[in-house]
Amino acid sequence: MEKQDSVDHTVDVPMGVAYFRENRKAPVRILVSTATHLVPGNSFIERIRLLQNFISQYHWGCDFKKGDRFESYNAEFDFDNRAYYFVLDYGQSPDSNDDKVPILCIRVIQELPSRIQKKLKTYPFTPPTPIARPRCQLDAVQRREDICAKLRYNIRILSQTFDFLKENMEHLAWLERNLESALWLKFKSLKAIYDKFESPVARGIITLVPAQTGPGKGEKPKDCTER
Repeated sequence: MEKQDSVDHTVDVPMGVAYFRENRKAPVRILVSTATHLVPGNSFIERIRLLQNFISQYHWGCDFKKGDRFESYNAEFDFDNRAYYFVLDYGQSPDSNDDKVPILCIRVIQELPSRIQKKLKTYPFTPPTPIARPRCQLDAVQRREDICAKLRYNIRILSQTFDFLKENMEHLAWLERNLESALWLKFKSLKAIYDKFESPVARGIITLVPAQTGPGKGEKPKDCTER
């Protein structure tokens, strides 16, 4: 009876984990299991880039290269102690057989939970050929969900989002009712910064002019001029 592969493919010959450790250029999938607050960096993009480069430097002595693939799962970096998984795929699978690619687990001290094993299979090692699709405009509900996701993942919120909320106050009220208190306070802080820099003075619609120390006779001191 043929022996079946284990979860980490260590029985594959020659594409097993032991083989990879001696042949660093062989194709491999690296899975990092950690907690959200342990991932270094401030923003979502910074954390992802640090993980990409740290793994690449450790295994191959170089920064993450274009052509390598990655996936980020449960990246709610605005919360502490959330289970977080990061996958980095290197190289091409032999004969397009993804099952022969070994999986190296970092910070995983026990067999992967079955739900994570199933989730991994939804990210093929050999990606399909990308299909160009027209960019779709998000509807109001989708934009609201996008705001929630960006707050949880600590992704920058663009000024267009605040413009949308300014014109659709009912969605701003929905966010106040439904966001966790910590996220709502964070959002209010970001909105305050936006409002400050979107004021008429900041945008140059009104220009402040210093008061004159000695106005001429019959003249009134000028506070501002409108363009």
